Amino acid sequence: ERESVVVRTLKEGNRRLLAWAFNRWRLVLGAVGIAILVAGYAAVMLPRSFLPPFNEGTLVLSLQYNPGISLAESHRLGLLTEQLLARVPEVKSVGRRTGRAELDEHAEGVHFSEIDVDLFPTDPHKTDIYADIRDKLSALPASVAIGQPISHRLDHLQSGVRAQIVLKIYGQDLDTLRQLAETSRQR
Repeated sequence: ERESVVVRTLKEGNRRLLAWAFNRWRLVLGAVGIAILVAGYAAVMLPRSFLPPFNEGTLVLSLQYNPGISLAESHRLGLLTEQLLARVPEVKSVGRRTGRAELDEHAEGVHFSEIDVDLFPTDPHKTDIYADIRDKLSALPASVAIGQPISHRLDHLQSGVRAQIVLKIYGQDLDTLRQLAETSRQR
């Protein structure tokens, strides 16, 4: 069976390249060593984030109350949260979801609320807005995580958790675990 011109050309090029590399094996090994050093340096020195920070113009707040809270109390705290957020000058509107359906892939009880916060166009550095929101919500009996919707979803996909920093406490005694969690939250 006769090979095509393309295959013959590729094979001839490959033969010449291999002959050149075998005749200059020290040069090839040196180039490979340099490439490994450059790759190692890049792996250590380059930023670790998957994507650059976004400026989506929207925030998502995850509020987690103590499990066992009633729907009425969760709703009351949600309304209070919305009122507190309305006092932040950069906030245009808010929308809240409390709990999730049992068959939802992110099923949550009524102790969990997500609030979408639409912002007026502002400067891309939201640290002041975040600080203002955290200050206003600090009186709530809830764990509050603030992020942006797309970034939040990507972080959740990568890590399996809904916050940028997570502290997992394990043990058998629920009262001790709650006490440790509250101590950690206050820090």
